[in-house]
Amino acid sequence: MNNPFLQVQQPITIGSYLLPIILFIASQTVIFIVTTINNHVKTMTKIKELEVRVGMMEKQDAAIMDKLDDLTEIIQQLRIDLQNKSDRK
Repeated sequence: MNNPFLQVQQPITIGSYLLPIILFIASQTVIFIVTTINNHVKTMTKIKELEVRVGMMEKQDAAIMDKLDDLTEIIQQLRIDLQNKSDRK
């Protein structure tokens, strides 16, 4: 007869409690590191996207400014031409 009440159980030691705690802390550390790396990668990707957008906007702004400069020069030349015409009369 095998009576479970008569069986000798292993003594409880510090190691039997320490291993689950160490495994829990190690798993939490790994999760924290992976999450931190993931957030860093996402943030850097967003920053790169914003840099590309800003670069495109700067190019568009430069093209608009060039056109406005051309218009300013044309208007200035027309003003001078009109003034010269009025001076001749």
